[in-house]
Amino acid sequence: MVAGGLQETASGGVVFASSAVDIITMSDSGEIANVSRAALSSNRTSVAATRAGNFVIFSGGFTRDVSGTTAYDTVDYYNVRTGTWAVSATPMWPARYGHVAVAVDDETVVFAAGGNPTDGAVTGCSMFRLNATTQVKYPDAVHCMVICGVAV
Repeated sequence: MVAGGLQETASGGVVFASSAVDIITMSDSGEIANVSRAALSSNRTSVAATRAGNFVIFSGGFTRDVSGTTAYDTVDYYNVRTGTWAVSATPMWPARYGHVAVAVDDETVVFAAGGNPTDGAVTGCSMFRLNATTQVKYPDAVHCMVICGVAV
């Protein structure tokens, strides 16, 4: 499965972000089996995406207008079996864009790096479980690397 969104930057640095996401399902032989367009819960760009089990998870992102940049902590997920969308009741910590999402198993995703207008570069990460009411927060990069299996 491949997913991608749309964005356009206008003069003056205003970013026109879209909620549109193209979901391309590939066959076992590598051929395109299906293409569908869906919508995230809000317009935003620089969203991270990963697949965990039967879900494609889209997290974070930002919008920018004349009043400044807004980072999002929203986590949308798409069920590839049922073709349905949901928004997590648990927001990603902290709000971020330009980050990575790494699937640890079929229900767990780690969000790491990126930035936001309040903190600048984000060095911590959070472990997010689908349908959970809380998430584990790791405020420094060393914990993130250990969680993701990166040799320190």
